[in-house]
Amino acid sequence: MTKTKCLEKIRISDQLDEKFCVVGNKWDESKYKGVIWGDSHSQHWSQAFQLIGERLDIAFAIAPKQCPPYLNANYVKEFYPKYPDFTERCSNKQQITLDWLNKSPEVGFIVMSSAWSSHIRKLYNDQHTDNYLNTSPITNRDSSIGKNLSAQALAKTIASLDLTDRKLLLLSDIPRPNRSLNDNYFSATTPVLRANKSDNYSFLDETTTKQWHLDSDLVLSDIAQEHTNVSAIILTDKLCDAGTCPSFINSELIYRDDNHLRSNLQKKTVEQLTKKSGLFEYFQQQLK
Repeated sequence: MTKTKCLEKIRISDQLDEKFCVVGNKWDESKYKGVIWGDSHSQHWSQAFQLIGERLDIAFAIAPKQCPPYLNANYVKEFYPKYPDFTERCSNKQQITLDWLNKSPEVGFIVMSSAWSSHIRKLYNDQHTDNYLNTSPITNRDSSIGKNLSAQALAKTIASLDLTDRKLLLLSDIPRPNRSLNDNYFSATTPVLRANKSDNYSFLDETTTKQWHLDSDLVLSDIAQEHTNVSAIILTDKLCDAGTCPSFINSELIYRDDNHLRSNLQKKTVEQLTKKSGLFEYFQQQLK
């Protein structure tokens, strides 16, 4: 994977030991400013936001990494064995980011981007503990508890955010394969391995994919309808059609692994992805 190419990095707070990657245009030279707030799913859109920023004169800071924007221990917790202090660290990042945004009226766009569909399968609180210590595969977990908890926590996060003269976009996760397509693609395109090719790598089944995303997509679309200056882009609606969710755009496999976009896509592929996803149109409309 190619790392995100940053035009520069900025530090928003001395309280946070993390610099944020700027794409599109340089922060102090752009006409407009935006923040992409989320986990690795905010980072894997960096090529798209680089293109959008270049063409519309927007600087996008990708920040803060790793955490879903709504994660706050006061409302919801996440069981993440790899990082035992995940909820506490994310709660701290959330408060610092909220404080900075509320003191930074020059930031006109906020995009919340996250692996929403997997996070909701790991959420719990003191009243709903089913997901606590649940180590079963993420694909075997129920999303109903997390759906309600994430909706409540996201609503509280937005209520804490000053949206005066700014726009908030809730960007759903990319249609998720939940399996790596790269091995199948490699096998199918390598003659000596072609006979060992298993399941299809060229598309995802639309029904299965939309069912996986259903609860998290509903949370985002419902929240957007309930709030002023908040919109949602549901990517399963934008990218899936006629029974499939294509895994190739411009004849190029867009997935790096079981849930991330590649970060070394061709420019033409990125152009088509920003168009198909509705991202470019969204920002273009907001600036009219």
